[in-house]
Amino acid sequence: MKSKLISLVIMALVALSLMVPGSVVAADTTSQSEVVLAQQSAQNWLDGIASSRPDIAKWQSATVTSPQVFHDVKDNVVGYLFTISAKDEAAGFIMVGNASYEYNVFEASDGRPLSTPSASDVKYAVSKLGIVVTDEKNINPVNYIYGGTSSFYAVYDLDGKKVAYNLLLKKVIMASDIQSNLLPPDRYLEVRTNLR
Repeated sequence: MKSKLISLVIMALVALSLMVPGSVVAADTTSQSEVVLAQQSAQNWLDGIASSRPDIAKWQSATVTSPQVFHDVKDNVVGYLFTISAKDEAAGFIMVGNASYEYNVFEASDGRPLSTPSASDVKYAVSKLGIVVTDEKNINPVNYIYGGTSSFYAVYDLDGKKVAYNLLLKKVIMASDIQSNLLPPDRYLEVRTNLR
């Protein structure tokens, strides 16, 4: 319950941060990769939250690691999911948009970091859709999709059927059924600007 409350507070802080100019230092993208810039943005945001919110003690001196590329439903890269690590332990996760989103933080949580499910977990979940997988060796994610707030999916191609495993809810749907609420970059930046 306490973790859920803290997650809600963090989401509120992310929403409020939309009203404050981004903290990413301008950089020459020809000399630094997009992932590095996204990681810098995530770290800057995390450091700012940790210094202003001492009640989230586990984020004090935390770092962001292990980037995972996420796409939208049209297969465009939209951002990067980082694990928040503190004292050699996972302490949450943070999702940051790509250059088109000016490396803004989409969401963060001090809850359990998201991870790719095991092949046996996917096999069990897809069996509820009537999909039978005989060889677990063929269960590997082909893509990761971010559909907006709390919408993280690992996508699998199982004998020509694309299924999406929701990393938060631990449930599977057909990939074509993913409902995205992620605004396109131009609209997102317009809304963000209007909130300032």
